[in-house]
Amino acid sequence: MADYRYLGLTAYIKGFGHKEVGVLVEAIDALKGSVKVDEAFDVNDYQDIVQSDAYDHLTSQDYLCFPHDSEIPENMPGHYKRPVIEPVRAREIELTRIYIPAVAKSSGKVDRYIHNAVKPVIEALFGENLICMKTKAGIEYENFEDGEETVLISVKDRVPQIA
Repeated sequence: MADYRYLGLTAYIKGFGHKEVGVLVEAIDALKGSVKVDEAFDVNDYQDIVQSDAYDHLTSQDYLCFPHDSEIPENMPGHYKRPVIEPVRAREIELTRIYIPAVAKSSGKVDRYIHNAVKPVIEALFGENLICMKTKAGIEYENFEDGEETVLISVKDRVPQIA
């Protein structure tokens, strides 16, 4: 019997109120109703992204974002169980946090979903406003805190350092 694999991606975007989040809400059912989309949002403005293979993969495999409690790592905080897009403040800087989890028995399936769908769509939507992106991996019976973190885009590379 295969183990359930967890891979969560967290991205931080400069500022609040990005209408681009509407593209993610359209693609991932788990975000519908929990994220307010800007009234000016029109999915037709993002046809290059919506017609991409990455977006197609994002929408067709979004069921990976609905893990059952028995499939996730032990002691996983509740706010990591479902996708979320929310405003946060870090050192008085306004940011939007995007978190997308994926869980499946196949590590290849969760890797492809996160790295070939979620990551490229977020990069295409937010470009230079994307200041940090990282993943956390785990297995259903392991402790969440023991999961492996990987930095995909470092804030040090995106934000000018203060002397």
